[in-house]
Amino acid sequence: MLFKSMGVAAATHSSASSEDYKPVTLRLSESEVQLYDAIGKTMGLNRQDFLAHLIRSNFQNALSEFLIGYISSAPATPIEELIHSHAESDEVKARVSALLRSINFKLMEEDEKEMQDFFASGEPQFEYATERKGIFAEKKKSLPEVVFQSEGVKQDD
Repeated sequence: MLFKSMGVAAATHSSASSEDYKPVTLRLSESEVQLYDAIGKTMGLNRQDFLAHLIRSNFQNALSEFLIGYISSAPATPIEELIHSHAESDEVKARVSALLRSINFKLMEEDEKEMQDFFASGEPQFEYATERKGIFAEKKKSLPEVVFQSEGVKQDD
């Protein structure tokens, strides 16, 4: 009854007056149905409310994972444009845009936290894998040059 008292069951039907609901059929094995029923009853939810809650609560995580994978593939079409091409109404497009902004903000916060943790760790910050090259690249100094320069002594060539 914990989830029912927290409003999860009510949340699955709260906007019934503003939206028409469409039935969705899922094919599950008998053992999955029994598992979901047992957990749903423990939470004070019937099968439909439990599965609706499960789907809604995992939706943003699934979209985040898809978004990360899609962007990592260096696509030619922006994700928002791709999803909008499959959306049927302007309301859905607006909700998609809001979701993508929310996910983008959350991912940026996670990246920022990782960077702060890295810099706070005190580990060496950067190491070059290869020698820097360019117009002003320094030539590598031999050990005697370094010793003499640090002591202020000029070495004869």
